[in-house]
Amino acid sequence: MNLGKQFWMWMAAFFVCTTITGFYASIFYYTQAESAKANYEGLMRDLKDLTTIIDVKIDYGNGTIVWHNGTMIPTNSSLLTATTRIVKVEYSIGDFGAFILSINGLKGDSNHFWSWSYFDREKGDWVFGPVACDKWMLHNGDIISWTYVEF
Repeated sequence: MNLGKQFWMWMAAFFVCTTITGFYASIFYYTQAESAKANYEGLMRDLKDLTTIIDVKIDYGNGTIVWHNGTMIPTNSSLLTATTRIVKVEYSIGDFGAFILSINGLKGDSNHFWSWSYFDREKGDWVFGPVACDKWMLHNGDIISWTYVEF
Protein backbone atom coordinates (compact mmCIF):
# COMPACT_ATOMS: atom_id res chain seq x y z
CA MET A 1 0.00 0.00 0.00
CA ASN A 2 1.42 3.33 -0.89
CA LEU A 3 2.05 6.06 1.67
CA GLY A 4 -0.66 8.41 0.29
CA LYS A 5 -3.41 5.78 0.54
CA GLN A 6 -2.37 4.84 4.04
CA PHE A 7 -2.43 8.52 5.12
CA TRP A 8 -5.98 8.99 3.78
CA MET A 9 -7.16 5.77 5.47
CA TRP A 10 -5.88 7.03 8.82
CA MET A 11 -7.42 10.43 8.20
CA ALA A 12 -10.77 8.79 7.34
CA ALA A 13 -10.57 6.63 10.46
CA PHE A 14 -9.74 9.72 12.53
CA PHE A 15 -12.74 11.64 11.13
CA VAL A 16 -15.08 8.68 11.69
CA CYS A 17 -13.89 8.39 15.32
CA THR A 18 -14.23 12.14 15.98
CA THR A 19 -17.68 12.15 14.35
CA ILE A 20 -18.85 9.26 16.54
CA THR A 21 -17.31 10.89 19.64
CA GLY A 22 -18.96 14.22 18.78
CA PHE A 23 -22.30 12.50 18.24
CA TYR A 24 -22.17 10.80 21.65
CA ALA A 25 -20.95 13.99 23.33
CA SER A 26 -23.85 15.96 21.83
CA ILE A 27 -26.33 13.33 23.09
CA PHE A 28 -24.73 13.44 26.55
CA TYR A 29 -24.83 17.25 26.79
CA TYR A 30 -28.37 17.39 25.38
CA THR A 31 -29.62 14.99 28.08
CA GLN A 32 -27.74 16.98 30.71
CA ALA A 33 -29.36 20.21 29.49
CA GLU A 34 -32.83 18.62 29.49
CA SER A 35 -32.25 17.29 33.00
CA ALA A 36 -31.14 20.73 34.21
CA LYS A 37 -34.19 22.31 32.55
CA ALA A 38 -36.53 19.83 34.27
CA ASN A 39 -34.84 20.48 37.62
CA TYR A 40 -35.14 24.25 37.10
CA GLU A 41 -38.82 24.00 36.23
CA GLY A 42 -39.44 21.83 39.30
CA LEU A 43 -37.65 24.30 41.52
CA MET A 44 -39.66 27.18 40.06
CA ARG A 45 -42.90 25.29 40.82
CA ASP A 46 -41.71 24.70 44.38
CA LEU A 47 -40.66 28.33 44.71
CA LYS A 48 -44.08 29.46 43.51
CA ASP A 49 -45.69 27.36 46.26
CA LEU A 50 -43.37 28.85 48.89
CA THR A 51 -43.61 32.52 47.91
CA THR A 52 -46.15 35.28 47.71
CA ILE A 53 -45.86 38.01 45.09
CA ILE A 54 -46.94 41.52 46.04
CA ASP A 55 -46.57 45.11 44.86
CA VAL A 56 -45.41 47.76 47.33
CA LYS A 57 -45.54 51.52 46.85
CA ILE A 58 -43.37 53.81 48.96
CA ASP A 59 -44.63 57.42 48.90
CA TYR A 60 -42.10 59.72 50.55
CA GLY A 61 -44.61 62.57 50.77
CA ASN A 62 -42.55 64.96 48.66
CA GLY A 63 -43.68 63.73 45.25
CA THR A 64 -41.21 60.83 45.20
CA ILE A 65 -42.97 57.50 44.78
CA VAL A 66 -41.09 54.23 44.35
CA TRP A 67 -42.83 51.00 43.34
CA HIS A 68 -41.49 47.56 44.17
CA ASN A 69 -43.60 45.45 41.81
CA GLY A 70 -43.47 41.68 41.67
CA THR A 71 -41.78 41.45 45.04
CA MET A 72 -41.36 37.83 46.11
CA ILE A 73 -41.68 37.19 49.84
CA PRO A 74 -42.05 33.98 51.84
CA THR A 75 -45.60 32.66 52.11
CA ASN A 76 -47.37 33.68 55.33
CA SER A 77 -45.31 36.86 55.71
CA SER A 78 -46.54 39.93 57.50
CA LEU A 79 -46.39 43.39 56.00
CA LEU A 80 -43.55 44.21 58.38
CA THR A 81 -41.51 41.23 57.15
CA ALA A 82 -42.12 42.20 53.52
CA THR A 83 -41.24 45.83 54.15
CA THR A 84 -37.95 44.94 55.86
CA ARG A 85 -37.01 42.86 52.79
CA ILE A 86 -37.64 45.77 50.43
CA VAL A 87 -36.35 48.87 52.23
CA LYS A 88 -34.32 49.85 55.28
CA VAL A 89 -36.78 50.08 58.16
CA GLU A 90 -36.60 51.19 61.77
CA TYR A 91 -39.55 50.23 63.94
CA SER A 92 -40.62 49.78 67.53
CA ILE A 93 -42.96 47.23 69.05
CA GLY A 94 -45.72 48.55 71.29
CA ASP A 95 -48.90 47.24 72.87
CA PHE A 96 -50.73 47.23 69.53
CA GLY A 97 -47.86 45.91 67.40
CA ALA A 98 -45.06 47.31 65.26
CA PHE A 99 -44.87 51.02 64.54
CA ILE A 100 -42.65 52.18 61.69
CA LEU A 101 -40.25 54.91 62.79
CA SER A 102 -38.39 55.39 59.49
CA ILE A 103 -38.15 54.04 55.96
CA ASN A 104 -34.85 54.46 54.12
CA GLY A 105 -33.74 56.99 56.72
CA LEU A 106 -36.83 59.22 56.50
CA LYS A 107 -38.00 59.41 60.11
CA GLY A 108 -41.30 60.45 61.48
CA ASP A 109 -41.38 63.49 63.72
CA SER A 110 -43.96 65.44 65.72
CA ASN A 111 -45.73 66.39 62.47
CA HIS A 112 -45.18 63.33 60.24
CA PHE A 113 -45.51 59.56 60.44
CA TRP A 114 -45.52 56.48 58.19
CA SER A 115 -48.96 55.08 57.42
CA TRP A 116 -49.83 51.99 55.42
CA SER A 117 -52.83 51.12 53.30
CA TYR A 118 -53.86 48.38 50.91
CA PHE A 119 -55.68 48.51 47.61
CA ASP A 120 -59.14 46.93 47.90
CA ARG A 121 -59.99 45.57 44.46
CA GLU A 122 -63.70 45.23 45.26
CA LYS A 123 -63.98 48.89 46.26
CA GLY A 124 -61.41 50.02 43.72
CA ASP A 125 -59.84 52.27 46.35
CA TRP A 126 -57.10 52.44 48.97
CA VAL A 127 -58.06 51.41 52.51
CA PHE A 128 -56.05 52.46 55.56
CA GLY A 129 -54.44 49.57 57.41
CA PRO A 130 -56.75 48.42 60.19
CA VAL A 131 -53.98 46.82 62.31
CA ALA A 132 -50.26 47.17 62.92
CA CYS A 133 -48.07 46.13 60.01
CA ASP A 134 -46.73 43.08 61.86
CA LYS A 135 -50.31 41.81 62.29
CA TRP A 136 -51.31 42.12 58.60
CA MET A 137 -50.64 38.91 56.66
CA LEU A 138 -50.04 39.24 52.92
CA HIS A 139 -51.50 37.21 50.06
CA ASN A 140 -50.61 36.79 46.39
CA GLY A 141 -51.43 39.89 44.39
CA ASP A 142 -51.74 42.28 47.34
CA ILE A 143 -50.94 45.92 46.62
CA ILE A 144 -49.64 47.81 49.63
CA SER A 145 -48.69 51.45 50.09
CA TRP A 146 -46.49 53.12 52.67
CA THR A 147 -47.07 56.88 52.80
CA TYR A 148 -45.22 59.52 54.74
CA VAL A 149 -48.12 61.66 55.96
CA GLU A 150 -48.52 64.87 57.90
CA PHE A 151 -50.67 65.12 61.05
